[in-house]
Amino acid sequence: MMESNPIIDIFRLAEREDIAVAVFKNIHRVSDALNGSDDLDLLLLNDRKEDLLQLLHSNGWFLAMNPSTKNSEIVHFFKYDSIAEKAYHIHLYIKLYTGHSWIKEYSITANPPFRKVSNLYEGWTIPFLDQTQLSLLHALRIYLKNRTITGRIIKFLHSKKYDQESKVIDSDKASKIRRIGRDIIIKNELGYELHASPRLSALRYSYKLLTSFCLRLYGKLISLKKMPNNGGKIVVIAGPDGSGKSTLVKYVSKNLSAIYKVQNMNVGRPYGKFINNRLDQSSEMKKIMKENTVRRSRGLIILRAMIVAFLRYCACWYLKILCSMGYLVVCDRWPSERPGTIDGPRLVSEEGILGQLFERVEHFLYRTMPRPNLVLFLKVNLETVIARNRQRDKKGKETDKEIRARFFATREISYNAKVIKEIDNNCSPNESQGLIMKEMNGFLR
Repeated sequence: MMESNPIIDIFRLAEREDIAVAVFKNIHRVSDALNGSDDLDLLLLNDRKEDLLQLLHSNGWFLAMNPSTKNSEIVHFFKYDSIAEKAYHIHLYIKLYTGHSWIKEYSITANPPFRKVSNLYEGWTIPFLDQTQLSLLHALRIYLKNRTITGRIIKFLHSKKYDQESKVIDSDKASKIRRIGRDIIIKNELGYELHASPRLSALRYSYKLLTSFCLRLYGKLISLKKMPNNGGKIVVIAGPDGSGKSTLVKYVSKNLSAIYKVQNMNVGRPYGKFINNRLDQSSEMKKIMKENTVRRSRGLIILRAMIVAFLRYCACWYLKILCSMGYLVVCDRWPSERPGTIDGPRLVSEEGILGQLFERVEHFLYRTMPRPNLVLFLKVNLETVIARNRQRDKKGKETDKEIRARFFATREISYNAKVIKEIDNNCSPNESQGLIMKEMNGFLR
């Protein structure tokens, strides 16, 4: 048995804070959930929603939403263990909704109220719903799923899962099911009763069924996982060269790709390997010419600046489209609007009609690039940056003199972002990763 488990830790903390939660369905898959290979269905049994959500957030759980079904009372929380490379998943019901697997069109109340029973399971103490209520609820769920054609089809496709659950739950105690108008009541011989009330009108139910089908089909086509709360987001990790941007972008992407559909890119150099190599050669020529006091053609400078601006413009809008599709976009650098700065417009005070025209076009491209949702700017001191750059394994990496110049130039960068936060990155890699994940967790609530 493991010494610790993220889900068990939540049970213990919830118990300590008098937050009542219980496993209420799919109890045959609890072992898989504890191993990080399945989700765990939890029901909140008392009025402590905000406290429970805060508890999950403060312990590193990330909130996610189902792109095909938006319901604020049924939410998903994930926690990724980077060492074990497992993503733990809690499917949390603030209110008990059930019915069609896609729609959850019925609200369930219990008389007497739902109560939990803590049982020893594989060495862990786990809160389950009372066995009698589990039995009634299982019978009611099966009944509601059989009421529609699509519900029966989904149940048939997952018949093995329902059969396994039925073997674990003793459903013999379930008694009579009766209807009163659109409401459905199930009651057993011991007097326990569940009341199912429809949440949606017939017209709204049909609409949500159709839209859910279309969204699920769309999600399958683009392999979309869960989405960040309130849709896709663009997050930028910025800072001086050697501040740890690339390392943290990779770390965040690896951790959160187990939860969301993640796309990462170095937006400072989004041109592809072929163009990047050509630009590197151009930069090398620039150094040689500067050292030999050879004046470069102004036309070539303008041409290079326009190509870079156009490619960055295309890259940023491509990422914005992915964001609108529900992706979490994590970027290394982002274009700045301030002329003459790193990652900003390069044409300043150009002479001649053509020069001024290209300058206005370049500035327009930078000005109309989409805004990122969050910029995390890494603050480091100069000595740290130089030391880290010396340790980098990078072809044609910058000299100490170049790093020093770019360090001070980075201070002039400004970002037109919705939220900008500074992070002190003069710390160890583990501390840095912890800080960045904490900021991501708070932002993605």
